[in-house]
Amino acid sequence: MADGRSKTKYGISKAISERLIIDSGLPYVIFRPCFVYGDGMRRNSHLMLFRKMVKNREFPIFLALPGKVSLIDVDDLCKALLLAVNRDNGIHIATTETYQIKDIFNAMSVALNGKVTKTLKIPKFICQMISLFTPFVDFKYSFPFTDYFLYDDKLFKRMFFPNNDTKKLFDSNLIRKS
Repeated sequence: MADGRSKTKYGISKAISERLIIDSGLPYVIFRPCFVYGDGMRRNSHLMLFRKMVKNREFPIFLALPGKVSLIDVDDLCKALLLAVNRDNGIHIATTETYQIKDIFNAMSVALNGKVTKTLKIPKFICQMISLFTPFVDFKYSFPFTDYFLYDDKLFKRMFFPNNDTKKLFDSNLIRKS
């Protein structure tokens, strides 16, 4: 997200770009999509990496990871982008769903392996300790324990999906395909 929290070059460049657009005086609508999923996903996208971990039964799937992520299907994101063309200026965090990472792993496990993977519950105090070290630990190791990618833009949902007619991750090919 380009909301000033990022310390990566990519995140900083997004924040600078957004500021330039806002200050330009031109009409704008800025979308900040969270995890985007759907047909044609990159092999190294977050959710495809989750799927690979489940398929290969890699260590993280055996932990009941408490972190939550916000998601949006690519078709829903495209619909919202088309509807945004004639809107007033604004910044929207494009998300329609939220799941705990452990629930995503479980759904993928049922689709790929025919059963839920038994997991080890992580004590809350350990998750809290890990979250304290988040600024010092490589992001890919810390985000599953925190709600770093958790956003709920109610205005986005009201503006672009007033009937809540969005696609759902657990109905997608990402979960259903084996």
